[in-house]
Amino acid sequence: MENRLEVARLGSVKGQTVLWFKGALIRDNDFVFLSAVRREDSFPILILDLSNVPYIDSSALGTLVSAYVSRRRMGRQVVLFGRKRPRFQNTQDHKSGSALSSVPNPGGCVKPAQSG
Repeated sequence: MENRLEVARLGSVKGQTVLWFKGALIRDNDFVFLSAVRREDSFPILILDLSNVPYIDSSALGTLVSAYVSRRRMGRQVVLFGRKRPRFQNTQDHKSGSALSSVPNPGGCVKPAQSG
């Protein structure tokens, strides 16, 4: 399996930004993922397009959870988007897989900010 992870910023609008990833998310490249997420700390809503991430190992899953927790502590949101669910390293661990849900399109995963 190739260790390369590509990332692109697809744009931002009204406090929301989208990062697109391509390739397996594994321990050898999770720093690429984390660096990209940290660059977007100023945005209240970060959408992670994982449509082209076929595989996430346990180490990278930990990095994904860490990024989520860090952003939540800052009062920011993370939305996961994917046309298909990635395959995890340990397929017996169904609890990890069920934590990630897919939405049919990126527009369906962004909700207007609530005031008050």
